[in-house]
Amino acid sequence: MEKKSLDTRLNELKEAISLLDDSLQRVKAGDLKYFKVISAQLRALICLGTRNLSPLLINLAKGKNMPLFCYGPSTRDSDTNNFTVLKISSFFVGLLPFSPANKKYKLEEWLFSPFVRLGDKIYTPNEVIRMVAEKEGGAHYDEELDERYVILKKLVYSGQFKQLEQKLLVQTAEVVIEFGKDILVLL
Repeated sequence: MEKKSLDTRLNELKEAISLLDDSLQRVKAGDLKYFKVISAQLRALICLGTRNLSPLLINLAKGKNMPLFCYGPSTRDSDTNNFTVLKISSFFVGLLPFSPANKKYKLEEWLFSPFVRLGDKIYTPNEVIRMVAEKEGGAHYDEELDERYVILKKLVYSGQFKQLEQKLLVQTAEVVIEFGKDILVLL
């Protein structure tokens, strides 16, 4: 199999970041169908997993030894007990800390940190982004929704975006857009 050139991959990144940015602006203006584009682009750019995913943004950054750091809620061992019924933060990810309690993560580490905890069910950002993209039509349309996704969809949040995963997608897209712009400038 022939590998894509660096120029081709950088053009793909430029297009993906442009799509992500345009879709984010549309979502913020109230056109929620663009969450499908956001979830699909985030899946292609940063998600890791078992389906031979090859995240473009992460791979380009690794190829140039460019660490991708972000901030998110810290997770402590004491938070992982089964007595926690519901744990949600309003700040999921950013380029700067939202509070002194935020932790600095490598992007790949943050992707697998707890996003929300419902009893003994722990959801990671990587899992939630993939669920949205793979169940809601961003990457493909699944005929069935698994129990974990149904439970997550029932969580309602205050603010502009009523579903919890929408807020995660918006904050993640904002961070990924900035990472993408940085990579395009450096390469």
